[in-house]
Amino acid sequence: MKKRSSFAIAVAFGALTGGVAAASPYDQTPVEKMVTELTYTLDGQHIAKPTWTSTVEQMKGMKPPSYCHDTLRDAKLAPDTRVYSSQGFWFKTAKKDDQEHQYILPADVEGLCKRYHDFYVHEFVEAAVVEAWQTQQTMKRPVEGFYESEAERVGISGRLCAEWVDKALAHGFTATDKVESSRYGLPAIELGKVKETYCQPAIDFAPKRLQEVKDLAAAKHQAIVDVYKKAGIKGKRLELYVSYGPPDNTGFYAAGCESTVESLPALKKAKKLFVWLEGPSGYTIRKFTFKGDNYTVSERTYSTQEGAYRGCR
Repeated sequence: MKKRSSFAIAVAFGALTGGVAAASPYDQTPVEKMVTELTYTLDGQHIAKPTWTSTVEQMKGMKPPSYCHDTLRDAKLAPDTRVYSSQGFWFKTAKKDDQEHQYILPADVEGLCKRYHDFYVHEFVEAAVVEAWQTQQTMKRPVEGFYESEAERVGISGRLCAEWVDKALAHGFTATDKVESSRYGLPAIELGKVKETYCQPAIDFAPKRLQEVKDLAAAKHQAIVDVYKKAGIKGKRLELYVSYGPPDNTGFYAAGCESTVESLPALKKAKKLFVWLEGPSGYTIRKFTFKGDNYTVSERTYSTQEGAYRGCR
């Protein structure tokens, strides 16, 4: 005899009770909602597949394993409590009640929590190792053009890598267990070798490169200072010019804003200099008026270019 679907049974029951269909029992309690959410994550999406590797940022946005453990613990369910999840069909141990509604038991939920915990740790350590591995290309770049924030990011990646290797081993993974990523091209590597291969090099690189970047920036700054000082420029005028860069790249305009002032003699004796700025509010003319090596600054914004040119006086 062919079984009737749960939908057909609900309709028939509704007809017998004056047209009022029975309410769905699914996803009513915190445990049921949690089971549905995490089961869909593990079985209904691609992120738990071996060919997928999440990023560290994606993992930071996922529910931690404690979400499952704590929700189940706080519910204090009896062993025979029926847990109705709309994702219950993924469980091989799922049963059906007399209304053909699928349910699982707390023991099944405990299994889900363990499975999600294993997935979370594995996926996070894999993401952290991939990120540290990817810094190898960054570390090959020369100091020139390197930002302090990039050096700091390499160090963060290295420390996160080491942290999650330790967490994975503490969770129960072994030193010979391997992580790899076909998505990003990370070759398989044993957990016991990850730190020395990817984590520690990134950790060691960061402070060294950070200092190199700072030293290079200081050297460039001093070189600019020396150029202006050699021309006899000093005081506040010197500080201003250095803040705008080398003579040929300051962006200072002469009166009229038609030509830039780039020669050291012209910069040294300038009485007025202008900076042309453009933005959503219009055209802003910043005017520097010099008296000896001191100056005053004023600004005015114009709605048209014609008005801005008139302001360059």
